[in-house]
Amino acid sequence: MKHVFAHWIFNGKAAAMAALVVSASLCVATAFGDKPAEAVRAARSVHLWYDPSMREKATGVQATMTVRDTVPGTYFCVACFNMGYCGFQEHFDGSRIFIFSVWDPGNPFDSSVNPNAVKEEMRVKCLFAKEGVRIRRFGGEGTGGQAKAPYPWKTGEPETVRITAEPDGTNRVAFTAWVKKHGAEDEWARMATFSTLHGGKGACIGHASAFIEDFRRNFESATKTRRADFTDVCFFTGGGTTTSRKVTKGVFTADNSSSRAISAEPAPGGWTLSTGGDTPDRSNLLNKPMVALPAGR
Repeated sequence: MKHVFAHWIFNGKAAAMAALVVSASLCVATAFGDKPAEAVRAARSVHLWYDPSMREKATGVQATMTVRDTVPGTYFCVACFNMGYCGFQEHFDGSRIFIFSVWDPGNPFDSSVNPNAVKEEMRVKCLFAKEGVRIRRFGGEGTGGQAKAPYPWKTGEPETVRITAEPDGTNRVAFTAWVKKHGAEDEWARMATFSTLHGGKGACIGHASAFIEDFRRNFESATKTRRADFTDVCFFTGGGTTTSRKVTKGVFTADNSSSRAISAEPAPGGWTLSTGGDTPDRSNLLNKPMVALPAGR
């Protein structure tokens, strides 16, 4: 997936290197920005980084997603973090799911590794899965463990995701994905817990972001608009969920493909991301801080 490019930039790399790579991406976009829309294979992946200054401090993150426009072949990630990502997808047949992935140690760019060839002691371990959640190994963008479940999220209705990180022995961290569907029950559901080697980073999420990705990539998909609000973001610190810090600052980035149909803008309590179709060109805002509007505005 193309969002891994941006994930790797912000995963412990120097800020100067991040700026250099994003700058290079903007040069690529400028060079090819005048290409006709039919030549663009996919809507460009767009990301909103939740307050990068918290990169090494947070032990959890929570955010609410409200999809405004969607088409089959879309991933709305609510919480991407240093060792994985979690959110909701619409598949080619229109079915909608929950998805949570955690990487084994290694290079997430490497598409050649057979996930079943990774040594047992190096693999992600599933510690818990809610009934109805399917667990499998994945490859193609690094390797790791993945949880999927049918989940009929709806356009215009909010869904909240929480990711927590806790120590699992001396050299592992356990990441848990929780979902709260707003409505009659309005309660948290623990979806899955994965344990992975932390490489000395301890029990933290490292960084956190949202992204929208077109994984259909059939040229026509680039002509369709995908849009969602990401609001009520907070970080947890010190373990558990009792100490939280509300997030009001974000940074807009995108992958290095050519489309200029990308946008991010402040929204009440958060931000709106959109890509593809008739999305207005706001590429001039790439790599710039963006402050959320006051909630309820």
